[in-house]
Amino acid sequence: MTAIFPDKTLESITVTPATLADMTVNATKAVELKVVANYMTGTVASTEEVTTQATVTASAGTYADGVFTAPATAGAVTLTVAFGGKEGTITVNVTAEAPKVTTVEVAAITLMETASTQAVVLVKDQFGATMTTGFTLTYAMSNTVA
Repeated sequence: MTAIFPDKTLESITVTPATLADMTVNATKAVELKVVANYMTGTVASTEEVTTQATVTASAGTYADGVFTAPATAGAVTLTVAFGGKEGTITVNVTAEAPKVTTVEVAAITLMETASTQAVVLVKDQFGATMTTGFTLTYAMSNTVA
């Protein structure tokens, strides 16, 4: 008499995490990836961690050795995880780098005694764009006469 054993069939994979926190362009992040294969053998369910055997591809940017590097342009990115013909995904929103003040220009001022004027200040970010919010300016005065 020959025993017949049902085949072990890969039904799906479970990928965690399902999403990554927002990242800025060109940023890198270590991904604590876990991939679990979900099998059925007849009517018996079983699981097996297969993280090291799974492959990961990124729709933009790069993924290698557990590290995701965001692309140079903002947008939604999907990491596709594959094992045994089944796929799961991880999504991440890549945002533009937050502007930060890099240049402050003050127009030259000539002021006559007992007169008043306003200083004209131009603030620019690292991309060269003029900023109107998101910063605080402080100033100091000097009453030196040449």
